[in-house]
Amino acid sequence: MLVNLETLGGLLGGTGKAKMVWESLRAGKDPWTDPAITEKARGILARDFRRFPQLSASTDSDASGTVKLLVNLEDGMEVEAVVIPNDGRPTAASPVPPRTTLCVSSQVGCNRGCIFCATGRMGFIRQLSAFEILAQARRQRPMHQHHGRLRRAAPPLCVDASC
Repeated sequence: MLVNLETLGGLLGGTGKAKMVWESLRAGKDPWTDPAITEKARGILARDFRRFPQLSASTDSDASGTVKLLVNLEDGMEVEAVVIPNDGRPTAASPVPPRTTLCVSSQVGCNRGCIFCATGRMGFIRQLSAFEILAQARRQRPMHQHHGRLRRAAPPLCVDASC
């Protein structure tokens, strides 16, 4: 179910409660368990909305601060997400503020077959749902507090003749 703030406010009993849910999500918290959300509102969320899966991840980082995460999906498949920090830098026009880029997977496996890439060598298995892609971004939220870019690791495959 896709809802805007007003619709969510109508379900929860006011736009103030809807804004609290939104702020909880933005902070990387789980509004279904966040004590800042009223018990009644958490009950409505549990009844009417699908909860983000609690994706587990193992991490590997390098000296630049880049973090690779091996994300375990609900069906046992694994994908990789990468958090790339950028501390910002001065330029002739103006300083570039610090930001973070998050690369998320849009599919399990890849049909490109690049020899340097383990994902490419495994072949294409399936596309991820929009929900799984968003869950990766939500899972990584505490790791990238600066406003940044969200990128797909690979383009989705064309699945029909309209591509």
